[in-house]
Amino acid sequence: MKRALAIVGWLIALAMLSGCSHADFEVAVGNRTVDPIRVFANGDRMGDVGAGETARFYVPLRTIDSYGGFTPTEQAQVAFSARDLKTGKLSQAKNAIVSQDRPAYVEFNAWDFVYY
Repeated sequence: MKRALAIVGWLIALAMLSGCSHADFEVAVGNRTVDPIRVFANGDRMGDVGAGETARFYVPLRTIDSYGGFTPTEQAQVAFSARDLKTGKLSQAKNAIVSQDRPAYVEFNAWDFVYY
């Protein structure tokens, strides 16, 4: 019985701590190129988007809060990038602030891969 209560206590504490430091942010990624791309958020792989398609991802990120508590709308700054799966070229980074109250939209075009 004591062991079961201890496990439940740990699970509750873990759930509370995980809820305090991370949040899921919805991001729609548009691929306006002729090749499929692999999308990254802060260097972590999000997934693949087919040529001419849009895909939705949920990204767990640390929240931004400069006041030491929770902001009414949790936000995070993110650097998005993509790799062209046919040519292997990496796009330039696209910085954005994502928010939990609305999905963010990031679009990749052919010119995003010109210099890389």
